[in-house]
Amino acid sequence: MTRRLRSWLLCAGVACAGACVVSACGGHTARPPRVRVGRPTTATVYASLPLKGALAGQGLAVLNGAKLALDQLGPQAGERIRLITLDDSSGAGAAAADARAAATGRYAVYYIGELDSAASEVAAPILNQAGVPQVSPLSTSVSLTGLDPTGRPTFLRLAPPDSAQAAAQLTELGHKGCRRVGLVDDGSPEGTGLA
Repeated sequence: MTRRLRSWLLCAGVACAGACVVSACGGHTARPPRVRVGRPTTATVYASLPLKGALAGQGLAVLNGAKLALDQLGPQAGERIRLITLDDSSGAGAAAADARAAATGRYAVYYIGELDSAASEVAAPILNQAGVPQVSPLSTSVSLTGLDPTGRPTFLRLAPPDSAQAAAQLTELGHKGCRRVGLVDDGSPEGTGLA
């Protein structure tokens, strides 16, 4: 891969990630995703997101953000980058299958997902071993750092980790004069991390 193409793909990945975050902040209902079908391309970006169930609104918003970023890169991006949409709604097994699909994809250069920290814990080591960079718009569990069997980190979170969020919440409570805090969590990686 040439230096120029690698630079271009890095910029495209950053643009996709940024658009994912901006789009996911909106509260509108997204349209169902369309999968692009066409001739083989230079690079493939995989998006593994919940497209059904309770998190479908967030998943579709992130997917639409990725599509918007690719559209804004212009028609040449469509010829050089292909977006493959995968659905991880059914849990950790689906996340593992999605990560394996990207890890074995011949032209895989980027992986957008997962939204859930438990799914990211499953996908991150698979992608790390394949050398596929992974960006998660919403996985916040502190346990996600260090899931790199190769010793070279490939996981990037866009939301602050639980430790940073908890510290900010406690600081704000201190400013409000709060002296005692009760902790309750739902047992999820995010809930446990914040607690």
